[in-house]
Amino acid sequence: MVENNHWDAPITPIQQGSISKAAIVYEAQVEQITRNMFIFMDLDDVDNITPIRSCRSYFVSTALSYDAIFAHCGFSADGLEYSAPMLANLVDNDDINVNEDNGTGFRFTEYPYSGGVHSMTTTGERLQKFISENGTRTEHNTDSYDYGLRFTENAAPTGGSVANNVRIVFPGTKITSFEYSADKNGYTGFNWNAAIADANTSEAAVFQNLLVLATYTQIGIDDHYHTAMNTYECEGTGLFFNGGYCEPITWKRGAVNEPFHYYTADGTELELGIG
Repeated sequence: MVENNHWDAPITPIQQGSISKAAIVYEAQVEQITRNMFIFMDLDDVDNITPIRSCRSYFVSTALSYDAIFAHCGFSADGLEYSAPMLANLVDNDDINVNEDNGTGFRFTEYPYSGGVHSMTTTGERLQKFISENGTRTEHNTDSYDYGLRFTENAAPTGGSVANNVRIVFPGTKITSFEYSADKNGYTGFNWNAAIADANTSEAAVFQNLLVLATYTQIGIDDHYHTAMNTYECEGTGLFFNGGYCEPITWKRGAVNEPFHYYTADGTELELGIG
């Protein structure tokens, strides 16, 4: 769970450590802004992951679709968005609450939000040490575990619409945009009028595939302005972007421990680009 906010006067984005190392990045509404979730397939050579913030139940639910180990700094414990019941689905020490006491977290004062209650930095090395010492399961329970993702060398939906520029407006009015570059073979993202960059390198992150998924969402459900979002036992529509093109898709997901599945307009399974 990673912060996705900005500094005021002037508005400048908070850079996120190790975003360029993540295989998948999720962005979803959290109160009046958004937060990101990074999914790493390998923690080797992953430097500072920051700024880690508190989780929400729908992020935990999404992590469960990958049978993932979930790291966060605290969770929503008041109001109608209460994450503890969803966190209880994480077994085999898969729930890592990043903090100084267990050695996973530290406060890197050069990074924003370093002094926040629910804001920490960790590293791939620290997480691997915790995982090793605490008996966290690092393999799926079955050799044939299905992430629900399919890949191909040429995924651009050239029969769809040209989409070199993408603008996503979240329910709380947060805007994320992307620009496609053939030279970079992907989309560069922008938050708060600046490129989404890795705090460890200051280099802009480039994304091969973009999936924009629509689901039933309620914002401001309690005094904390929490968000409620459907992420399992449901289905919806969306858009798939790759190679400067876009096509409409549908998605569906069963139980909380099952993966998402994505389909093109004719009902065949969507194939993502390898990147």
